[in-house]
Amino acid sequence: MSAASLRAEMKHDGALAVLLHRYAQATIVHAGQMQVCMRLHSLEKRLAGWLLLIHELRSQDALPLTQRAIGQMLGVRRSGVSDAAHQLQTNELINYSRGHITICNRQALAEFACNCFRVMHDEYERVFSA
Repeated sequence: MSAASLRAEMKHDGALAVLLHRYAQATIVHAGQMQVCMRLHSLEKRLAGWLLLIHELRSQDALPLTQRAIGQMLGVRRSGVSDAAHQLQTNELINYSRGHITICNRQALAEFACNCFRVMHDEYERVFSA
């Protein structure tokens, strides 16, 4: 869709405009919650929550993720990702091998993750189910 077409559609306040406004709302809440999370919670808990969000989007236990990609998303170095993933693997929450993460126990991973995952999950549910 061209930018001009999008602007024209947004002026009609139709279904697309409503959906894009909802998406913007969820994105703003997500960005704010991530900032709070980065300040308050350990990398292991942040990684657990982020993996749960990705899991919901893909609906698969196996996630093709590199340390570099995870580090970019969480704002940390690859070595930090390696340490955090090792901790989750030691706790039998995930299985991690080069470029692949498999969630072994989703329920336990959700219990381990900080509350930020639930805040973001609930916001996406609220915004997109309305």
